[in-house]
Amino acid sequence: MFVAWVDVTVPHRGVCWLSYFAAGGISAATSHGMTTPIDVVKTRMQINPKKYGNNVASAAKTLVKEEGVGILAQGLAPTVVGYGIEGALKFGLYELFKPIFGAKEPAAAAELRAATSC
Repeated sequence: MFVAWVDVTVPHRGVCWLSYFAAGGISAATSHGMTTPIDVVKTRMQINPKKYGNNVASAAKTLVKEEGVGILAQGLAPTVVGYGIEGALKFGLYELFKPIFGAKEPAAAAELRAATSC
């Protein structure tokens, strides 16, 4: 089992393993959540280019005027949850596997590194 390879309770470079999962999840959820309003406007512009035109600012104004400011948050919850999980797994597992796979370097790569190093 995976836990047999790495003791997740031992700090990694002075940091608890779970903090990597938390940091990845929080950062991905925040960054993608902040761009959700832009994505809503972009999608509406793609769906109805005649109505919204080519200007993002005027498209956003039209959208808010017709449907209210809340429309810009449409899809925010699934975006935050989905990318939060994705970011937690991506960054958390990356940091967890880095010492495992970093210690086992293939011989060919080691030879190449030795030959090209100064």
